[in-house]
Amino acid sequence: LVRFINPETNKPEAEKTNLLDLLMRIDRKNEYIELVAQIPDPLVKLKQKVDEHAQAEKKKAKKWLAARQRQMKEIQLTWGAESHDLQHKLDKARGELEEGHRVSIAFLPKKGQPLPSPDQMRTKVQGAVDALKDVGDEWQPREFQTNSAIVHLQGREAPAPLPAVPRFERIQERANLSKEERIRLKKELKEEQ
Repeated sequence: LVRFINPETNKPEAEKTNLLDLLMRIDRKNEYIELVAQIPDPLVKLKQKVDEHAQAEKKKAKKWLAARQRQMKEIQLTWGAESHDLQHKLDKARGELEEGHRVSIAFLPKKGQPLPSPDQMRTKVQGAVDALKDVGDEWQPREFQTNSAIVHLQGREAPAPLPAVPRFERIQERANLSKEERIRLKKELKEEQ
């Protein structure tokens, strides 16, 4: 005997039900019973196979779309960074910009180091922008505060496409198909690649 969670109220029913009777009532092709809890009484819930599959497909499509969008990276430098450290960080930024992503370069003070004058700050920031001007452009205004500055750059190229993955429309379409239709569509996608 199990307690059944009513799908309409989402609350357990007061009386216990025989599990075999419950299995006889459901459409096993489209529904299944999931054990939610065992203590104090076995508690079961009716689940729709189509809904589960549709949710999984939507999640997969969302994840795929998010991966295709520009990523944002932040690189932090101190005002007193040595030239080789600065070059290393700018090389990292260059790599991200070449892939089409956005990069924020933050120049921050370090405790115990003297702060440069505002003109020296602007010169250092401009030097970093000039070093990356062949691969990226500023997409937001520069932010200068009392002792820090942030430059926002964006790669000129669009982000590189991901490996062949079903298009969003096909993923959405697949959520409403039967198993046989999904298998046929999967074969078609493999042939396209």
